Order: sequence, then structure tokens, then C-alpha cells
Amino acid sequence: MRLLAQDISWLITSNLFSRELEWFQRKYIALLIEKDFATATGRVNQKRLLDNFLFFYGAEVLVAVNSMVNYENEQNWLFSIVRKHRKSFHPIRHLLVIRFLTNSIEEFFNTDYQYKRNCRGFSDSAY
Repeated sequence: MRLLAQDISWLITSNLFSRELEWFQRKYIALLIEKDFATATGRVNQKRLLDNFLFFYGAEVLVAVNSMVNYENEQNWLFSIVRKHRKSFHPIRHLLVIRFLTNSIEEFFNTDYQYKRNCRGFSDSAY
């Protein structure tokens, strides 16, 4: 919870400009691929993602911030937030995903995550 508070503090004190939902989705997918939670084409391994996310935070923390996820609901917020955004999500949930995929919110905003696929000497961007 302390790290979540640090991320919130950094957001409040930083001079960030707003980003489109697609900006977040592109970064999430690039990080999911980098962390081996998704294929090079962006297909997310939902079970692996959920297992690791639950292990990372634990049920107690997720319940405390009203963000518990479970296997029975394929439409849970975690699976939805890493797909093409068709709706908005609570900022706490974005912070949870960002902290899970990176070391901090600051790293997330200041690093250009872009998955590059290497195939026979060629490198092409997934976006």
C-alpha cells in the first residue's frame, strides 16, 4: 500500500499532460509482451496474468482497494483493462496494473515501451 501511495503522490506532484486511452493500452500490451504475459501479436495469456497479478498483490490488498479479480469472471476489470479500451477504469486500477508491470508510475511515464519483434534480421514495431 505504501508503494501505491508513493505512486499517487508522484502523480499529484508531476506536471503530466493527459493521454488518450489508446496510449495506455499500447504501453500495457508492450509491457505484457516484454514480461511474457502476451504473445508477440498481443494475445494475452489471461490465466498466467491473473495468477501472477494475484500473487504479486495478494487478495487482502486487492479487496482493500475494491479491485479483487477472479477466475470465474472472464469480464473482470484486469482482463478488460489490458484490452482495447472501450470504457474508463478507476485510476487505482491503472496504478495497480502499472506497478505490477513496472517498478513505478514514474518509470511507466518516462520510459518508451515499444515491443520490437526480431525476425531474420528485421525489426518492426508492433504498433
